[in-house]
This record gives sequence, C-alpha cells and structure tokens, in this order.
Amino acid sequence: MTAASASNTELARLQVSLRNLQLQEELLREDNTQLRVQIDLAEKSRLIAKKDADSLAAMHQALLTDHDRLQNLHDLLTQDYERARVENADMKSKLKSQRVSSVFLYFFCLFIY
Repeated sequence: MTAASASNTELARLQVSLRNLQLQEELLREDNTQLRVQIDLAEKSRLIAKKDADSLAAMHQALLTDHDRLQNLHDLLTQDYERARVENADMKSKLKSQRVSSVFLYFFCLFIY
C-alpha cells in the first residue's frame, strides 16, 4: 500500500466519521428541539397546576371560614332552641297550674253560690 493510497483510505475513513458525527449532531439538535417543546409544555402545565392549586387553596380557606360561621350559627340556634324549649315547658307548667286553679275556683264558686 502506498502512502497516497493510505492517505486516501484515511481520508475516506475520516469523511465517513465526519458524516456520521454530522448526522448524530443533527439528530441531537432535533432531540434538543423536541425536548425544549416538551419543557415548554411541562412549564405551562406546571403553571396551570399551580394556579389551580392556589385556587383550590383559596376555595378551601373560604369553605373553612364558612364552616366556622355555620358552626357558630348552629351553636347560637341550639342555645335559642334550648331556651325556647325551657320557656315552653315553663309556660305549659304555668298554664296547667292556672287551669287547675281555674277549675278549682270554678267549682268553689259553684259550691258557694
């Protein structure tokens, strides 16, 4: 093999290697472009998810506040109900004793007259 032939062989081998490297670079650039698109989509999805999470957190806080208000209202209504129930029982008791007194007075008046 002559020096020129060896040089030509080496040159051909280097050209093939260069072309393979160029193809690999092109594939890597395409992959890089696709990855950038995926990263952009993932970032947009992350921002949407964060916005949704913030919205849910605000809604949760509002529901907790509403729950506290409703619990307080429930407690007040329970107290009012108990007060009204006791008052109603007292009124029934007074009415019953008044009826007994009225009946007794009626019969007493009948007896006297």
